[in-house]
Amino acid sequence: MNTLGYPAVRPVRLPAGLVARLPEGPSLDPAAATHQSTIG
Repeated sequence: MNTLGYPAVRPVRLPAGLVARLPEGPSLDPAAATHQSTIG
């Protein structure tokens, strides 16, 4: 986690059965990622 800027954070292992329940979706659209949010 050091590489991501979280040196004091320890990753939590998740059971494979739980991870398998996470929905799959489309990858991040690079064009949409460049637009600034107007919310907040």
